[in-house]
Amino acid sequence: QGVLTAKGTKEAPIIFRSAETGRKPGDWDSVNLMNSDKAENLLENCSFEDAYRGLHFHYSTVKVAGSTFSNSYRGIQFQESSVAILDSDFTANKSAVQGRDSAVRFAGNRLYDNHQGVNFFRNNLVFSANRVSGSLKEGVRIREGNASLDNNNVTANRQGVMVADLYYGTMSNNVVANNSENGLAMRNVDNINVSGNYLGRNGANGLNLQDARAD
Repeated sequence: QGVLTAKGTKEAPIIFRSAETGRKPGDWDSVNLMNSDKAENLLENCSFEDAYRGLHFHYSTVKVAGSTFSNSYRGIQFQESSVAILDSDFTANKSAVQGRDSAVRFAGNRLYDNHQGVNFFRNNLVFSANRVSGSLKEGVRIREGNASLDNNNVTANRQGVMVADLYYGTMSNNVVANNSENGLAMRNVDNINVSGNYLGRNGANGLNLQDARAD
């Protein structure tokens, strides 16, 4: 309920991890931020490993940059917050990122070999220049709210990009390819502009539409 500033360097990151000899997901709970919105919490060049939820925050203002999240049940979870997650890596988590009811900028991140990639619900979301690959479920799942997705690379997941109940948004210049089931699936969406994307070599459908109103 205060303000956390954790600024490591690329050569010497600040490390949050288990102290066990045989480290495993869930060895420790999380770094929790609650009602911390008076100033920006900054986590830069940090490493979160072996947690239940590496970074968890509600009603807070948080910026994460240049950090890594691995071997956890969930890398980051948040709600009712103002969030920037930039230039960070998410690897081998059960769930990389889950967030709801927030204003989110998620840009320049790399998500590899997580069970599930990102899951955003009722957010005002800017999702740009990310790479999402190797997810055993959805690479990108977005429900409700509004979203802008541009210049992302979503490849070799089970499901590529799953969008549902979105009332406004844009999807431009993304590569959604080599996903084993659907590439881009949209259900019950309205006022969506989809342009300049490459949808190729997806297993079931490149583009799957249900109750969709879009250009």
